[in-house]
Amino acid sequence: MALASVVIPWLLYPAIGGDIADALTPATVLEALWPALSGAALALGLWLWGHRLPRIPEGDIIVAGEAAFDASTAFGAAFERMDLRLRQWPAAGLSLLAVALILAAAVLFEP
Repeated sequence: MALASVVIPWLLYPAIGGDIADALTPATVLEALWPALSGAALALGLWLWGHRLPRIPEGDIIVAGEAAFDASTAFGAAFERMDLRLRQWPAAGLSLLAVALILAAAVLFEP
């Protein structure tokens, strides 16, 4: 399977109009390899100097998650109040929806 993942793209490359000789020029190889090489350099740096990074205490990310959850409950309550008010005036809610759809269509399909 690993061999196929390397061989098949090389077999298909000429089918899309590419030339294998052009694909192996140093500039093209460097252009394709720089993301992998930069990731390898970052991984090496983290491996060598990772012990100097501060340790994150267990459960520290939970604080951010709880803050996001609290904010989402506030938004949920606001949307629920808006829904209750719009249910009192179905014609107004339908008109608001129609205006929103017309504005969205005008933005998407402008000439």
